[in-house]
Amino acid sequence: MKIALIGAGRMANAHISGLLPHGDVGIYALENSDAFCEKHGIKKFNTLDEILQWADIVDICTPTDTHYEIAKNALNAGVHVICEKPLCRDSVDAKDLITTARNNGVKLFPAHVVRFFPSYVRLKNAVDEGKLGQLATLRFTRSGTFPSWSRWFEDESRSGGLVMDLMIHDFDQAVWLAGPVREIFASQVERQTVDTKIAAAHCILTHEGGALSHIRGLWGALETQFCTSYHVAGDKGFMSYDSFNDPFVTLNGTDRESAHVVPLSTGDDPYALQIAEFVSAIQENGSPRVTSQDGAHAVELAEAAIKSITTGRPIRI
Repeated sequence: MKIALIGAGRMANAHISGLLPHGDVGIYALENSDAFCEKHGIKKFNTLDEILQWADIVDICTPTDTHYEIAKNALNAGVHVICEKPLCRDSVDAKDLITTARNNGVKLFPAHVVRFFPSYVRLKNAVDEGKLGQLATLRFTRSGTFPSWSRWFEDESRSGGLVMDLMIHDFDQAVWLAGPVREIFASQVERQTVDTKIAAAHCILTHEGGALSHIRGLWGALETQFCTSYHVAGDKGFMSYDSFNDPFVTLNGTDRESAHVVPLSTGDDPYALQIAEFVSAIQENGSPRVTSQDGAHAVELAEAAIKSITTGRPIRI
């Protein structure tokens, strides 16, 4: 297949090794495309229209506020779209892309890569197999430094800030595991230091089934190490993971003898697994584990959290 990579930044570098096995790859980017082409041996295109006329699939790895226009053009050109999260900066635009894809008979995939990380796959499998029983509380954390490598993150009208850019991963996980959300309440504090911006947010999601998800996000000081964790409990047991401490998932059932740790396989690249599943869904008209509706709903939840932070009130979904 002919795959158009849009953008040559950090996410393009994360995606490229997963794209190369699936066909000819070309790139269109406003910056760094020459160096990117030389490094990976791919074709360079000079305009978006030119690469869309050539491509079967487009993989969008550009700033969030550009996703809608690029994806809309690609879908209207009859090209399948893979788009980095968040699918759009605005949920109305995200839903419009879903309609556009349907009307043009092409597929639209939001790249929520956390669904492909081994620790989260183990959790999803345990929930689906009933090992935790009826879910009661889900706790997720995600921490790192402010993404100062690109200035556009500083403009929340473009990036959506901490909630839309970072915490959206765990909004998606909460819905994937515990189902639809009926209400969200969120708070955030932030300050600017000499070196960087620091922000911390806490969101509480009330699921229609009664479970509560607590999601915490942090853009910390420059020395903050990126890490994630979860602790998910039901009436039959709990499962926990902390990337900062060890490469294991802990599963503990109501029977004390059932407690054990599950080592993770880190050999597979989650970005490559994600792209392979999307390409397979295009070629075989299949359904991957993350859909365009999932991507749009994650944006809707992030928007609601931002509104809650702004108003100080819980927001009904």
